[in-house]
Amino acid sequence: MTDEKIAKHIEWAARPTRGLKGIRLQMSANIDPLKPGDLPIGEAVEFRATTRRDYVAAAHRKLKWRVVARYRKFNGE
Repeated sequence: MTDEKIAKHIEWAARPTRGLKGIRLQMSANIDPLKPGDLPIGEAVEFRATTRRDYVAAAHRKLKWRVVARYRKFNGE
């Protein structure tokens, strides 16, 4: 299975959280098992609510490829 096909199965979530220095945003990516016997994989990143848009887009791309790499590592793809 190619990286792009695995990445299509990622479920994204974003939510605000409270930090000591103000409101922060948490973005998480999860992949449920695609085949029987696979492990579920999840990663999250947190940043300030006032973060620039290009930084958030870069964090999104990095998170996506980290989840795909972990899925391949732990599930033998």
